Amino acid sequence: MDIRRTYPAADGVALGKGRNKLVITVFNAGGNDYRLLTRISFAKQLLQIEQVLTHAEYSKNKWKHRYE
Repeated sequence: MDIRRTYPAADGVALGKGRNKLVITVFNAGGNDYRLLTRISFAKQLLQIEQVLTHAEYSKNKWKHRYE
């Protein structure tokens, strides 16, 4: 929710199960043409870029298999 206050177009996507559960924060970029997939560690104050995808690639949801 803190991210959405500053970046209203950002969304958290919960992936995985149990101990492997993680949240990928997705930012719209380039006028909604691209998606920037990130992992954010608030405790460590780190942001890791996981992938940059086109809107079409992101919509296919194939990227989610990487985190199963």
